[in-house]
Amino acid sequence: MAGSDEQSVAETPVDVALCMGAEVYSRLWEVVRHLCVGLIDLAARVRLLSSSPEVEELSLGPIQTITHQGLVWPLRRKRLQQVLDMLAPRPPGVVHAISADSFAVAEGIARAYDVQLLLHLTSWADVAALANVDGQKVDHVIAGSRPLFEAAERQGRVDPEALTLIRPGVLRPAAPPSFGQPECVPAVLCTAELREHGGVDRLIRAVRILRDRGRELLLFLLGTGPDEGELRRLARGTGVADWVTFARPKADKSQIMSGADVFVEPSVAEALSSTSLQAMASGTVVVACAGGVTDHCIDGRTAIVCPDNAPTALADGIERLLADHDYARRLAAAGIEHIQEHHLVSTMAEQCMLLYRRLDLRHRTFSLEE
Repeated sequence: MAGSDEQSVAETPVDVALCMGAEVYSRLWEVVRHLCVGLIDLAARVRLLSSSPEVEELSLGPIQTITHQGLVWPLRRKRLQQVLDMLAPRPPGVVHAISADSFAVAEGIARAYDVQLLLHLTSWADVAALANVDGQKVDHVIAGSRPLFEAAERQGRVDPEALTLIRPGVLRPAAPPSFGQPECVPAVLCTAELREHGGVDRLIRAVRILRDRGRELLLFLLGTGPDEGELRRLARGTGVADWVTFARPKADKSQIMSGADVFVEPSVAEALSSTSLQAMASGTVVVACAGGVTDHCIDGRTAIVCPDNAPTALADGIERLLADHDYARRLAAAGIEHIQEHHLVSTMAEQCMLLYRRLDLRHRTFSLEE
């Protein structure tokens, strides 16, 4: 009988309210989309809540999307009640909040329905915000990388038994490896936002350094931002305008990444993003900066990690790949293996579902005892 009871629990659908703020949507929407699909396959009934209207793009099949207004004073209580009314026909068993800008609405839902609250850390800002959440109400915390996990441990706001490491998952597209076309000029890709102190200015200066060293490359900037005009003037002023293309392609970013040889993150990563993971999964070798929240870029093993984002450091990192294509291809292959071991969508969905079931079972057990 015990075996059949366990099987029954495993097959019981879990109702999950997945809360995602507007800020995290721009960084991890691909991860959340694939997570939702994976959870459906694992018998989760997912409702996706966000203050961003763009969340409607993730609505498919059984995934219900709910758009709500931000919880700001003095309308906080009224707007939370509107969210509760939309959930009322079928209250969730677990509330999962991804990033700090969804913590407040998730906490309000969990309090109102007396269900399990799960917070998901994807940035340094999320760790800082954890200090302002009622620790008595938080049932579990997910850290999206080892640095975030260790930061939450040091903070001491979470019981170690209630802290779990679950890395973001991505798909691995079929693609040729980096530097697979030796007859072509190497293509370097960057998706960073075009803003002051975003690192793109230093990357443009790094291109000038590489040009002076006799290296050939083409830099494609796929980001957008308020300082695009200033960065275009910088490219002209440094004499590399012919080497730098500001592009806003309509194609899927993962397809574009698979055609690049090098992907560059030109500043320290303060938050998790799917872009460098997608690049690595596509067989594109990654150049990143030391520090930050990520743990998939390991210098000399899965990527090139620069000591900082000074133009010379970025130029040196990129040049290591331009000078040795075999080395670059080995790094790209090791990156793909790392993605397969630590960042598959199926692994992320299974780990989340296991945690949901544990939390949901705990809630239902406590409810029966009460």
